[in-house]
Amino acid sequence: MPLSDVPLVLKSALDKEFIGTPSVLNEDGTTTPPPMALFIDVQSLRQNFADCKKAFGEGFLHAMAIKANPVSACIKLAVEAGIGIECASIGEVLHSIRCGCPPERIVFDSPVKTRPEIEYAIKNNLHLNIDNMQELEVVAEVYNAHKGMTKAVVGVRVNPVVGSGSMAIFSTCTSTSKFGVP
Repeated sequence: MPLSDVPLVLKSALDKEFIGTPSVLNEDGTTTPPPMALFIDVQSLRQNFADCKKAFGEGFLHAMAIKANPVSACIKLAVEAGIGIECASIGEVLHSIRCGCPPERIVFDSPVKTRPEIEYAIKNNLHLNIDNMQELEVVAEVYNAHKGMTKAVVGVRVNPVVGSGSMAIFSTCTSTSKFGVP
């Protein structure tokens, strides 16, 4: 792509060496990292959200994984587009709420949820995916204690146990995986 096609803000950042510069070697032998910048094509992001919703139609909750993009401005764009946020920790849940995501559009997927986190999710009407039978017992107990007072949706993440594939260390489909009920 010719440089003339790069958006002006990126070209300006390159010209001023805000990005693309090497680390600076200090007199004491330490290095100072170069300044960093994050550029997101907002128009493309919005279009991706719209395309996802169009492909599946009404009645689905589409969620962006916060771990892939925890930038508050991007979370707010997702929320504005009607997209939910998938969270793997209670900190991510709270960050999503601070960014304006309605609790009913948050999917809490942590494989190691504590009882207080489960109680929070159920009391606040989050989507809650469970990963093991012990968690199912806690969720059932807490859910039943709040019957009629919650609109939380509970799902079960199923592990099909299809094997480890070529990179066993990264596999989530083995019988020893922390993700999903075999």
